[in-house]
Parts: sequence; structure tokens; C-alpha cells
Amino acid sequence: MATVASMVRADGPTNMFELNGDNVDSYVVGKGTWMLAFYAPWCPYSQELEPVFNYVAEVLNGELNFARLDCVADPSLISRFNIEAYPTIKVYRDGILYQYVEDRTIDKMITFVRKGLPTNVYATYPLPKSELETQPSSKPSEMPPPIQEGVEVKNNVSTNPLDIQVTEILDKLYDLKNVRFLYILIGGVITSLTCGAVMKRRLFKSLLFHLWGRVSIADL
Repeated sequence: MATVASMVRADGPTNMFELNGDNVDSYVVGKGTWMLAFYAPWCPYSQELEPVFNYVAEVLNGELNFARLDCVADPSLISRFNIEAYPTIKVYRDGILYQYVEDRTIDKMITFVRKGLPTNVYATYPLPKSELETQPSSKPSEMPPPIQEGVEVKNNVSTNPLDIQVTEILDKLYDLKNVRFLYILIGGVITSLTCGAVMKRRLFKSLLFHLWGRVSIADL
């Protein structure tokens, strides 16, 4: 198994190394704490970081190792380590990658390491490259159905705001229909006690129209 001493050292301090996607797992995982700088050679911010990174490595020599990873020479690093900007600094410790989000100054970087990596931005170390290449790809039939924008799905029930509004309107209409039927029924009872045959016939037609829609209003 490769050791730190057998790695390709980069220019700079003795604890500074130049790694890539093929060897970063073998040399970093399970071998103490590492500060990793993902960079692009053409990036001016990456160029500004180099002397600062070297100086921090000298100060922390014996406490942790440092590595530079060229994302232009090895683009696979970008997606695997979720690199969104250059340079990106991450600290590996005990299987976790802690992202450095402070100013890239000597004091800030040293404090970050010695204060116990105080950050809320962290993730587990990604699967080794060899394991990623052997992972089975998901079949199209196994993919979940797409969720429309603005629609939340809970227990296979759509909570689309438009669907909710239509349902509420129908419920309200149904309630009004029941109230109207109640009024007609009460009116029918009163009419049957006080009115003659003509009024009773009109009331009966009104009930039929309300319940089945088979009698038009014009016939009343």
C-alpha cells in the first residue's frame, strides 16, 4: 500500500503533494487530516492561493498534510467532489469532508484547522473512483415520475393549488345545494298546510328540478 513518503511531492513544503482522481483515495482516506485545494491553473484566484497555501502548510507541518488537485487536468474531480468554484478548499478528517468557506488568508485557514473545523458545510467522503465505476446505473423504469413545478406530492395525493381551489368551490356549491333543498322542503311543508293545489304542483316541480333537473324553470 502506498504511503505518504511514496507520493509525488509538489513544489513547496515537505507535507505538500500533487494528487489526482486516480490516487487521492489511496493516499488520503484513513491517513490523518488533509487540506485539499481544488484549483484551475488559469484561475487568478487559484494563483493567489498558492503562496498562502504553501505558507499554511509550513506552519501546520506535522499536524496535517496538504494536497493540490488540478481540476483541469482531471475533470472527474469536479462532479465527484462537488466543485462549483475555483479554488475550493476542503479538509478531510475521519471520513468527512469539511468545506472551508472563510477568507483565504493565512490566519483564517490556520484557525479553521486548529479550532476543530467549525463549519456547517460538510459531507461524507465520496465513494472511491473504482467503486463508482462499478455502480449499476438506474433503469428508466426505476426512476420516480417527474414532479411538476409548484406541485407538492404527499402520499400520492396532489396538492396542486388549482386542484385544491376547485375542490373547495365544489364543496361550497354542494353545501349551498343542500341548504337550498332544505329551504324548499320547509317551504313545501308550510305550503302543503296553507296553500291550494296549484301552489303545491309548482312546489313539486321545483323539487324535481332541484333534485334531477328534469323540469325546466319555464314550466313552473
